[in-house]
Amino acid sequence: MHEDQYLRGLIVNDRKLDAVIPLTLKDYPRFEILHTSLKLFFKDLGKCWIVTPDHEFEQIKSLISDEQYCVIPESSLVPEFKIFRSSNRFSIFKSVPGWFKQQIIKIAIADKIETDFYLTLDADVICTKPVYFEDLIKDGRAVCYIHQTHTHHDWYGWAEEVLKMTARSRELLHNVTPAVLSKQAMLELQTYLTQVYHKTKFPLRRRDLKVVALKFLTTFLPKKSTLRHQLLSWRSYLSVCTPWTEYGLYYIFLEETNRFDKYHIEVTDPIYTNDDSVWYKETFESWDVEKVFSPESSHFFVIVQGWLDLDIQEVWQKVDQYLNKS
Repeated sequence: MHEDQYLRGLIVNDRKLDAVIPLTLKDYPRFEILHTSLKLFFKDLGKCWIVTPDHEFEQIKSLISDEQYCVIPESSLVPEFKIFRSSNRFSIFKSVPGWFKQQIIKIAIADKIETDFYLTLDADVICTKPVYFEDLIKDGRAVCYIHQTHTHHDWYGWAEEVLKMTARSRELLHNVTPAVLSKQAMLELQTYLTQVYHKTKFPLRRRDLKVVALKFLTTFLPKKSTLRHQLLSWRSYLSVCTPWTEYGLYYIFLEETNRFDKYHIEVTDPIYTNDDSVWYKETFESWDVEKVFSPESSHFFVIVQGWLDLDIQEVWQKVDQYLNKS
């Protein structure tokens, strides 16, 4: 092992990477394509955590027999989801929207991850060629590709509000799902978010009103009560101060606390193809699948956007010859 890894205090767990996939029953057919591609191409995958809505847990668990995959209900990871679901009859606290649930899950899973780094996935991701530990972890650090674009500068503005930090630049975009994240860095972000939530005197403005109300509510609860503990968690903080994105929070925190170079190394190619992913229905018909699955490509993953609701059989028809090899 490279001595720099010891200096950073990192011990690689058998050259494996755990992964996390937030999964709903609606997206299960897409997950089957992802699962098939990972079994074929990603031999260094460790444990894969499947996090499901509580009411779909039993059914999804019954569908996944692969022992490498651990299926858990979302409330076992983020119990606060139950609180906000039960309180949605009140105008100020609503159920956490699905997109933000997925993001909280990708942050919270760090508590369970058993490897130094982990891969974030969604059901609409497909692995396109063999990918190994050393493709994703270099010199003891996770690869990170930074797009020079202002396409999503709002993501960084949102994160600044939550973190009470200023991003170095909004004219860029760090790679998103699928991404390789540091378990330790994510735990440090969790701690920081808790500190911000507890110590900041939030102003009475629209964005912070729910945070102020939530903190006020906890003053009426016994100090050792489970409910008070949950309402004062970073998970509750993120649940009521949307919008934000997990990657905006993660990378701004790392850069502004001078942690980025400890946990990540910038690379010249992203691990997923942005140009050849399917983002719009009209591009699916002309999708160059042969190019996407080429062994000569620089990427390892592609996205077929889930919210497009493409016929899953049509997707299978395009990718089957590359994934079902005898």
